[in-house]
Amino acid sequence: GGILLILLLALQYIYAHREEFAIYPETRGIVASLCRITGCEIEPQQDPSAVHLLNHAVYAHPARENALIIKALIRTRAEFPQPYPIIELALADLNDNRVALRRFGPGEYLTERPDENALMPVNTNIPVQLQVLDPGQNAVAFEFEFL
Repeated sequence: GGILLILLLALQYIYAHREEFAIYPETRGIVASLCRITGCEIEPQQDPSAVHLLNHAVYAHPARENALIIKALIRTRAEFPQPYPIIELALADLNDNRVALRRFGPGEYLTERPDENALMPVNTNIPVQLQVLDPGQNAVAFEFEFL
């Protein structure tokens, strides 16, 4: 009886702290199993450092003056599907000083609109399109960061 009570107490503790246990691959399976039984939900795993920029190109916007279109391909190398990241785009001058900075959510950069709970598939090229105001001739470089 005592062992059963200890096991129930451990399961109750895991349930109460499921988000912290779900972060670690070693315990995520236990938490997922517990949530299937109890009906709870855990946030999808997320690792923005696993998202990589494969290639990019910058074009003058065909319909707007003083605007640019940046097309790119991104891919996640994580071992699990994850939420689409926020993309931070920084434009810099010759001295590497930022002249512009903007963050884009998935609804702003995905060429095909996923539903709001869609996850980024593993090892799949994802086309990205960003529309920005042209910061002028001072901006000679740009940098992507995935948040």
